[in-house]
Amino acid sequence: MGALVVEARAAIRRHRAGRLLPLLGVAVGVLTSFAQGWLDAPWSSLANAASPWLVVAFVVGYLRPTVGSAALLGMLTCLGEVAGYYAASSVRGFGVSATWAAFWLVCALVGGPLFGACGRWAREHGSRPAAWGAAAPAATFLGEGVGAYWLRLGYRQEAVLFVALGLVAGGFALARVPTRATTTVAIVVGALGGVAVYGGVLGMLG
Repeated sequence: MGALVVEARAAIRRHRAGRLLPLLGVAVGVLTSFAQGWLDAPWSSLANAASPWLVVAFVVGYLRPTVGSAALLGMLTCLGEVAGYYAASSVRGFGVSATWAAFWLVCALVGGPLFGACGRWAREHGSRPAAWGAAAPAATFLGEGVGAYWLRLGYRQEAVLFVALGLVAGGFALARVPTRATTTVAIVVGALGGVAVYGGVLGMLG
């Protein structure tokens, strides 16, 4: 009987924690708005980029018990980041572009579930989904560093910072997942996809 009570309490705590996780996204969004004025280059790029927000969704997904719940909370986390950022910016007196807010909401609806699911897949030791999931943080930092900061914007210091973070994340992925060849391929393919999105697609959008 005592074991059942302990298990029930643990389940309740997990459920409550799961409901609170999306609030982390709101907090990150608010912090991002303030951090844009606190940080100097090249560190300020971390408060003007998508990759840090996507990695938060990845971490939230990693903590979830199923891929479905990870994808859902990854999406809610990214939506919270967008809402928190624009709410804080508005309160601080900065103009809010409805067009860009809508754009980032769409990005949250796509990137949030993807990175949430990748976080959960990263826990599947030795499987192909684990390799692709664990590669996601490295891929987004490398892709944004090369595609956005180097090729599109020409910000060399920021590009070096993001590539360095991507290589560190890649090192963690390779250390964690036994299928290192698949993980390496996943990082390279994901990074190239990131270069296309952060460089080409966002470049066309202005």
